[in-house]
Amino acid sequence: MTVTLEIDDQLIPAIEQFLATQRVVKLDEVTGASLVVPIYTGPEELIEKTVGSLLATIAQQYPPPHIREKLAARKTIEDEIKELTRPRRK
Repeated sequence: MTVTLEIDDQLIPAIEQFLATQRVVKLDEVTGASLVVPIYTGPEELIEKTVGSLLATIAQQYPPPHIREKLAARKTIEDEIKELTRPRRK
């Protein structure tokens, strides 16, 4: 499925204003200095990440069959690890 979104140009300044407040502190690997950098490169990335996060949540709640099988296998493995590492009294 392909979805095309059209956002009214009048909303772009508001989105850009919002994006200006969305910052994160990262460490410069070369100098060790703290840098304040934007979280999103622009409105497109904000929308892509927001929609992607929503779809990931939906897929976790209602996984398609091939993912459901993997989740069931993961649960089985996690249960085995819990059983294996459970302390026992003698």
